[in-house]
Amino acid sequence: TELNPNFDVRFAQAGDTTVLSSLARIGTAPFNSVTGEWGIALLRAQANLPDALPGQNVTFLLFGDTSLSNPTTDMRAVRLSTSLTEDINCDETPPSGLLVQAPRGTQVTLTLNGADIILGSTAYITAEFPEMRVATADGVVVVSAFGFIRVVQPGEQVFLPMNEEGDVTGGPSEVEPFDCDEISRTPLFLLPEDVELLTCEGSATPLPAAPTATPTRSASAASATPIPNATVTPSVACTPRPDWTFIYIIQPGDTLSGIGRRIGVSPFTLAAGNCIANPNVIFVGQRLRSPVPVPPPPPPITPTFTPTHPPTVADSQSEIVVALPGA
Repeated sequence: TELNPNFDVRFAQAGDTTVLSSLARIGTAPFNSVTGEWGIALLRAQANLPDALPGQNVTFLLFGDTSLSNPTTDMRAVRLSTSLTEDINCDETPPSGLLVQAPRGTQVTLTLNGADIILGSTAYITAEFPEMRVATADGVVVVSAFGFIRVVQPGEQVFLPMNEEGDVTGGPSEVEPFDCDEISRTPLFLLPEDVELLTCEGSATPLPAAPTATPTRSASAASATPIPNATVTPSVACTPRPDWTFIYIIQPGDTLSGIGRRIGVSPFTLAAGNCIANPNVIFVGQRLRSPVPVPPPPPPITPTFTPTHPPTVADSQSEIVVALPGA
């Protein structure tokens, strides 16, 4: 753990607590097969939770070989790093990663390693070169980066390419089923709200299988392909941001880019906040949620024409009268 300057707090032993603003980086330890110990850290942040009630926070649960840098209260420029390559021969050993849970019925926007994530309940996230993974355990998650947007339903995950410095370098892949065995070994039971993995085989009420899209991932990430033992049904629709209370009706000639310029919001943020998978495709009459009122488009600029004529003899001989004092 690294502290920010001007903070002198004790935060090194189990049970220690501190304010979030004191932390520059927080990390947890991988599973120790000799001692049976495993690092876990719990963070609670207001983030940009709309209309939060007292005590209502977004929960960040780090576990295993995981670190989180710049954990600010708004969680808008956070860097995550995990290690999934521990040499442990134990099928019951929990993995390393980050669980993020927003209070049910709310949505928050986070920025992790440069990717924008709109969270509608519970997500499992890992970030180890060459990719970052975002999996939805409950609710709906919208992932956007480099102009690409994916709506990730429960039981699904996407991957984003990442360089060795931890920066996301491309858009999210097509969705695919997540590894139920791995997700079930995460400490979901430590989150404040219960999570049922209804899309996994063997659950109390398993859902019927649904076709999934072929992932478009690079060969370098092939070793991380999950075991296809999950069945997925998109039973929960993506919900537009409830904190965007202004409604705009799409007019002929509108584009998300043009609307975004009028309110100071990027078209990709507008698309993600309205569950629009392709920001280039909108239709007249569509209802669009906005964080502020959308002003009408500026009137088109009509070029003006001032007629001119060449000078004439009469012009050149026009009389010039000068008023003199006392005249």
